Amino acid sequence: MTPFADLMARLAEDDAGEAVARLVDAGPAVVEPLLAALSSPADAVRAHAADALGEIADRRACEPLAHTLRDPSPTVRISAALALGEMADTPAVPALLDALSDSEGAVRGACALALGQIGSGEALGPLLALLTDTDGSVRGAAAWALGRLGDRCAVVPLRALLTDPHPDTRDAAAEALSRLERRRG
Repeated sequence: MTPFADLMARLAEDDAGEAVARLVDAGPAVVEPLLAALSSPADAVRAHAADALGEIADRRACEPLAHTLRDPSPTVRISAALALGEMADTPAVPALLDALSDSEGAVRGACALALGQIGSGEALGPLLALLTDTDGSVRGAAAWALGRLGDRCAVVPLRALLTDPHPDTRDAAAEALSRLERRRG
């Protein structure tokens, strides 16, 4: 039994926060067991493993997390996207861009946030396209990400979101515009 087996077993619990935190504290020593956990039959284990891998931010996890963006569980796909964003590793950009077409709005939003964290200019066009997504939270996530990218070509489309029916989307657009204005000044 590995020294982290008890913590790894606790990833299956609904409230696995403490186990995730202790695994993150262990750092690179637990990357391999966490990578193996991405293949667990339990959705919660895969999601919590992705969360921990994102916080550890070891580059060995980038490709497996990118592959996890195709997991059957939307919760796992969201965790993988957010983990890739935390890692801010540009090799993840193509997989995140592909996942922007996910059928679940929460997954598209998580991918938009991750792309904003990574800051790749390659995401500009796809993020601009998400500003017209049918899901308000996706539009808000895209607005936030565009603010992070800092490209002034987003100003006009972001201004259009200031009248969006979704309040969080309006707030994200206002914040993104403010960020772009600060960069200009």
